[in-house]
Amino acid sequence: MKKIIALVLMVALCCMALTGCFGMVASIQINEDGSGTLKWYEGMTKEFLEYNGETEEAIKEMTEFTYNGVKYYGSVHESTFTDADSFNKSIDLQNEKSFKLVQHGIGEHTLMIKLSPEDTQDVEAKISSTGYTSEEQEIIEAFTKDMVIVYEIDFPAGVKQTRGPTNGVKIEGNRITIDMLKLNMEIKEPITLEFTNVNPKNFTDVTEDKWYYDAIEMMARGGLLTGIGNNMFNPEGTLTYAEFCQILARAKGIETGEENGYWAAKAIAGCIKAGYIVDRGEITPQNYNVAIPREAAVSAMYVGRPANVKIVKKVTAEDIPD
Repeated sequence: MKKIIALVLMVALCCMALTGCFGMVASIQINEDGSGTLKWYEGMTKEFLEYNGETEEAIKEMTEFTYNGVKYYGSVHESTFTDADSFNKSIDLQNEKSFKLVQHGIGEHTLMIKLSPEDTQDVEAKISSTGYTSEEQEIIEAFTKDMVIVYEIDFPAGVKQTRGPTNGVKIEGNRITIDMLKLNMEIKEPITLEFTNVNPKNFTDVTEDKWYYDAIEMMARGGLLTGIGNNMFNPEGTLTYAEFCQILARAKGIETGEENGYWAAKAIAGCIKAGYIVDRGEITPQNYNVAIPREAAVSAMYVGRPANVKIVKKVTAEDIPD
């Protein structure tokens, strides 16, 4: 039986290419600014560990994780990265420089994964030519059927594959799932998988060449801006008290919503109560669907600033004549 274990380990090492365990799941979360988290789950099934001589006590000391209904016992490693460069360095430690993340803009990325076929075909030849009995083959199949090596990569918005084979690759909305075992059994020469994540523009009237594009897009993706409807922002339009209160209320966690038939009523009431804006009387469209002066908007942002923001420059009347 020892030769079976040796063969199973060889199959695991060669087929999985990047790790020597039966279960490896990498969970990667990439945020709009290129930061994110990286988790590696590595382990073996309890049946294999027991067959290989591990005690019940030793198995209990291992970290348990489940994938596709199968339990594995091993370890979990977690790290964070602040941008594309730190992601590449973090994952390089695990995967021999086969990953590369490029940040193009807010929420826009390209992820490239370089893969080699390793010795997959040689392993298949050895398995087929070793002359194991049917009982031994059943044992081998029992231990290898639950082998997995999977990458689950979550992007901040929809992603599409732009290069490389699609077998073993599944894309669902923002998530890429890569089955490395299935992929490695298919490739015959080094390949590169490439995925592109491009956030759709929130507003059709805000183009990338405008100086305010990044600010508006980031605030829209953060849920602070929704525009005027029909995917329009109206960048040169006038900002009203109602619109400003809606933005400020979302940013400060103040309740928003309709009341008495007025869409901005709760946001306005909350901003008045917090002292961000002056009370202009009854909360109606007539009183608050009017342009907010720059002085009122700046005053509201100053009052609502975080407590730890320090004033570093003293401003005099000469600095601002009007």
